[in-house]
Amino acid sequence: MEQQEQQSEMSGEQAADLQRLVSAAAVQENDASKVQQVEEDRVVGELEDRNAQGLSMLIDLAGPTLAQFGFPSVGVVLGYKDASGVTRGQALALVWAPVLTKYGVDMSELGGKYKAEITAVFVSLPIAKALRDAVMHDVRVKRAAEQPEQGQQAPKAEQVGDVPQEVAAALP
Repeated sequence: MEQQEQQSEMSGEQAADLQRLVSAAAVQENDASKVQQVEEDRVVGELEDRNAQGLSMLIDLAGPTLAQFGFPSVGVVLGYKDASGVTRGQALALVWAPVLTKYGVDMSELGGKYKAEITAVFVSLPIAKALRDAVMHDVRVKRAAEQPEQGQQAPKAEQVGDVPQEVAAALP
């Protein structure tokens, strides 16, 4: 009988030990889950910061680029600062960065993967506008030369205001 009691006590002790081990494992699992959540939050925060910086850079480039195409007011609107000193462009970057992050977009990867293409676009756009202006000037000169009977002289390069000076200087 004594042996049976000892076995049941050992079973009780073993059960208690087992319960303590299970509880300890649950605490460790919960701690590991918290650590993992903190790490995920840190990574998401870093991605959101990179997205805000990338968006801010693109928005800062938008004003001068669009001004080249006859939309100078875009830069004024985006550059307007509110009472706290934040520009509208910065505000756009701050509110859209979490949206990009939510969908897994990483602006730093975009810049890395497409850096050459983005650079080519921003270098080419002002040149394309200058070419457009030069062609439009040539069209106006040609039209004016074809219609001398109206008493108008063909415009000279220095008379055309939308042609860049270096283009105007090269024209006859």
